[in-house]
Amino acid sequence: MKIENSHTEFKEIWKDDYLKVIAAFANSNGGSLFIGISDDGSVVGIDNYKKLLENIPNKVVQLLGITVDVELIKQNGKDILKLAVTPSSVPISFHGKYFMRSGSTVQELHGHELRDYILKKDNITWDEITIPQAQLEELDEKLIRRFITKAVNENRLYVEALNDDILLTLGNLDLIKENGQLTRAAVLLFSKRPKKYIRTATVKIGRFGLSDTELISQDIIEGSVLEMPDKIIDILRTKYLHSPITYKGIERKERLEYPEKAVREAILPR
Repeated sequence: MKIENSHTEFKEIWKDDYLKVIAAFANSNGGSLFIGISDDGSVVGIDNYKKLLENIPNKVVQLLGITVDVELIKQNGKDILKLAVTPSSVPISFHGKYFMRSGSTVQELHGHELRDYILKKDNITWDEITIPQAQLEELDEKLIRRFITKAVNENRLYVEALNDDILLTLGNLDLIKENGQLTRAAVLLFSKRPKKYIRTATVKIGRFGLSDTELISQDIIEGSVLEMPDKIIDILRTKYLHSPITYKGIERKERLEYPEKAVREAILPR
């Protein structure tokens, strides 16, 4: 018998708590749970296989909502069960918790990992999710028009978009759904107050002293992500970065401490 790995796990006896192992296999790439084998791969066998052959599939269906293939195997004169689990196309929970397979262990998903996993299973990205409370009138029409014009000039949008209805263009860009709801991307790009719906839609700038705890000054930048870069550059230029004055003849020059192109690249990494 091979050792435990991301697709294989051994248990000497059956416990209902092992349903989380089945859920983890279903949420990962599938695998097999063997009942009647110790952790080191030694076959110990089981005595109540007839009862388990009936109970386990029923419990899997009732508590996980999936089916597993349960097979009785004879090895070294002893009975063992093999529970073959196929990957699920939807997230599977056990008592409201979600588990994944990591190597030969079962890990519970929390926070961002759980959110990203569920979104991936649903074949949707974070920015595609709609915000039902967001209203169309909260979008900045002038900003949308500027975006469309720039996109057309850079051949990212068709020329007709300049005269198309804004709703049509937003729909073509998948920023507004058929039910009229705005996506998170639409709110981040064009809302007058994105932070109203997305609390993290801010950029914080701070100047520290000699230690990480010595905060000398701080600014919080809010607004559309299309306008944020220029706002950040302005704040950095006027408050945080030095602009040494030099002269070329009688012409006065103020050159930013760091090249503006480099600063912009740091703000908008590719």
